[in-house]
Amino acid sequence: MDYTISFDIFWLIAYTVGTLFGYIVARTMPRDDVIEATINYMIENNLVRWKRDENGEIELLDVDSK
Repeated sequence: MDYTISFDIFWLIAYTVGTLFGYIVARTMPRDDVIEATINYMIENNLVRWKRDENGEIELLDVDSK
């Protein structure tokens, strides 16, 4: 019985620490930077369809567009 309670307390503490860590990391990284880095990664690895418009900006295309 004591082992089960200790095991449950361990998981509760681990879950709480992980949640707090995730919250702190998310609060310190600006959302726009994360979105931009994600889109750039997807473009560099050919995971999305895109083209440059007349202003030189990247435009994401629908999957079905040719």
